[in-house]
Amino acid sequence: MKKLLLLMVSMLVGMAAVQAQDAVTAIDDEVNLAVVKPAVPSKETKAQRKAHEKEMRAQVNQLAHEKALQAMEQGYFVVMADRISDGRTGYTASGLSDNANFLLCQGDAGIFQVAYLRGAPGANGLGGMTLHGSVKGVRIKENKDGAVSMSYNMVGSQMNAYVTINLYKECDRVMVDVNPTMGRGSITLYGRLVPYRNAKIKIDR
Repeated sequence: MKKLLLLMVSMLVGMAAVQAQDAVTAIDDEVNLAVVKPAVPSKETKAQRKAHEKEMRAQVNQLAHEKALQAMEQGYFVVMADRISDGRTGYTASGLSDNANFLLCQGDAGIFQVAYLRGAPGANGLGGMTLHGSVKGVRIKENKDGAVSMSYNMVGSQMNAYVTINLYKECDRVMVDVNPTMGRGSITLYGRLVPYRNAKIKIDR
């Protein structure tokens, strides 16, 4: 009787061990471990790290410059202004909203808009002016030092203007001069030129 009891206990323990082993195996099959080696401390000196960071910034700026140049050549871009200088009054404004102060070119049509005068509605009710028009007579010239200039006439139903864009070398920063042909002084924009194409924008001519 004792032998039979011991045999039954042994069988139950064995079954439990098998079940436990099966359970552990099932869980192991669902676990994915990603073992990461400890990071190796950088051996760069402070000067080397600064030089590396400078090189990386230069590469990023050069890529931005190439994208801006390509956008100018294709004729689809926007200049988002963060600073404006009004040649008529000598007034300069900075820290501007770039979604209200911009120069937009969409193929053969474009928009120039500024909204920087505080306390004055301006011609467009935003403290500045808005000019819709056709883009004509586009000229692009690349200088030996890598800077690029682009010029064109913007012909609108209410006002015409001569636009000159100077793209600085090794970056996407530009200086834009807009000279209305109605005896007014020029307005200069400073900002970034980035590729932009939007067929939903309605441009009156």
